[in-house]
Amino acid sequence: TLSLTVAGRTKTVVDYVGTDAGLPLAIRNLESEIDEAAGTARWVNGDDRTLAALEEENWPFTDATKENLAIYGTAVSGRIMPLLEHYLEVAAPVVSLDPKEASPLCVASGTGDLGLVRRMVVPVTVKGLPGKAVQIPESVANQCLLSAARSGKVAVLQFWLDKEADPAAQPLKVTGNWESGLSVLQNGVTSCKAEMVRKLLEAHAPMLA
Repeated sequence: TLSLTVAGRTKTVVDYVGTDAGLPLAIRNLESEIDEAAGTARWVNGDDRTLAALEEENWPFTDATKENLAIYGTAVSGRIMPLLEHYLEVAAPVVSLDPKEASPLCVASGTGDLGLVRRMVVPVTVKGLPGKAVQIPESVANQCLLSAARSGKVAVLQFWLDKEADPAAQPLKVTGNWESGLSVLQNGVTSCKAEMVRKLLEAHAPMLA
């Protein structure tokens, strides 16, 4: 929605489909110019300016609030490296207090980045030494297993199997993630990785015997 007020008169344009529905290109260009001037991307998608903007607002990076963990998850999924590294450095919470909200740790599992998952589970201290391992609730471990299966990365899946995540656990519906209602095996199939499916069938074999 773009509103412009000049001399007490206001005009408003709602851009629903954009130029595909006949919106003048001049308005689309004006929208882009406004977004660029306001630095909108740092808040909508996240970019290299997001960390500085949050620090200026004295953002509570170490709080386990829904809002903070959502930004952490965005930093992970969007690979916003300055922001992601900051979250890791301050040992920000990686587990959501609400099981229906995606934990940053599970978002990382969904990227298939085993190194990142390990860093989040065992934070590194300011001296570069391994810190105290994060306690992962069973429900979160199971959710991370689901995400790992969807990533197609067997190494991440094995990490969670080694943590005794249950491949037969009933999946929880995570807000904003339609795939979260699928089983571990179904998530493995969506990865389109034959190796992942074989691994999951092996994990299920003792339960099916």
